[in-house]
Amino acid sequence: MSDALGTPVTLPSGIGFKNPIAKAAMTEGLAGRDGHPNEGHVRLYRRWAAGGAGLLITGNVQVDRHHLERPGNVVVDAPLDAAARAAWQRWAAASSEHGAKAWVQISHAGRQTQVAVNKTPKAPSAVKLSLPGGMFGMPEPLTEAEILDLIARFANAAVVAREAGFGGVQIHAAHGYLLSQFLSPLTNLRQDEWGGDVRGRAKIVIDIVRRVRAVTKPTFVVALKLNSDMSLMRQ
Repeated sequence: MSDALGTPVTLPSGIGFKNPIAKAAMTEGLAGRDGHPNEGHVRLYRRWAAGGAGLLITGNVQVDRHHLERPGNVVVDAPLDAAARAAWQRWAAASSEHGAKAWVQISHAGRQTQVAVNKTPKAPSAVKLSLPGGMFGMPEPLTEAEILDLIARFANAAVVAREAGFGGVQIHAAHGYLLSQFLSPLTNLRQDEWGGDVRGRAKIVIDIVRRVRAVTKPTFVVALKLNSDMSLMRQ
């Protein structure tokens, strides 16, 4: 490892990492039907932590089991029992070995939910993902009550991650998943306060960040994953 890759890094907030190497979020597909992390996650993240990275970001942790990115996602959409909380704690502990920091990526697939999971997924607007193969169904527009519930779900997932021992969350608003769908004028055709210009399209993302920040400590990192897509900035 070169001197640069072995040099500690400190964010302006004061959060430090032993080096600038980060493992990006990659779907594990290891969870069972209960959607809980298990010993497969513990073994995998223990190995990644032993690899020496300063930061490990988990794969998609979904806030709604009816909108998985794929079967096998970890899910937080209901109160956890003692066994599930213990499993989360083991996952966090393994991910934090050897001085690594660990964050949980929290997400909702929206219209990118495969038909094998949900034939009529929810999205900002009824704009179908037009890819060959028939893997994705026609989405139903979210109601305002459902949007407010989603904001609460993201906040709840952040609380679960914090209580388990993770150091932060990465809110997934990229790669065409639900929050990215809200940001894009191509998939958000709403004319209410959750659509229209860039401020309206970004409202759900901003509200989620604010709610997550309100229920976590200042030392808990709240990160946001975005695409470099200039279409998102269209007025």
